[in-house]
Amino acid sequence: MDEIHRNYEHYAGRVEEDATNHALCALCGGSCCRRIGGAYAPIDFESITFEALSDRIAQGYISIDRITEQRKALPFLRARRKDAPIVDYAASDGPCCLLKSDGCIIPFEKRPLECRSLIPGEDQNCVDGYSRECAAWDRLPHKPVLMKLARKFSVQRYP
Repeated sequence: MDEIHRNYEHYAGRVEEDATNHALCALCGGSCCRRIGGAYAPIDFESITFEALSDRIAQGYISIDRITEQRKALPFLRARRKDAPIVDYAASDGPCCLLKSDGCIIPFEKRPLECRSLIPGEDQNCVDGYSRECAAWDRLPHKPVLMKLARKFSVQRYP
């Protein structure tokens, strides 16, 4: 867990320094959010137990996704794509379910770390301060819990 906290402290520092230019971010109108929802870090949750994450996922705004790296399927959590299933391995683009016409429906400090650490740039050339790959590797110690959640949510339909 110490490694996860060290990674978070690195990204959190970048959030405070770079990613808080909300005016510049708003100019693009959410192009990142229209593409796909941001990845959550383990530090975004108070508890990483099956029960706690199951309750959060059942609210309908979090998806279980995965990347394949070095022939390993690495699951991670991200904001759900609009109208997508909770277990969403399709890796296709689609707008984040949290994005509405006037912006994100949740406060900045409650958004996934990938969203909070996105550093806005001119002409929509933003820098991803916390990638899906980082999210997947940070979640590696929690893979059994995420796989169990994927089994549960692949057979149950949620809003």
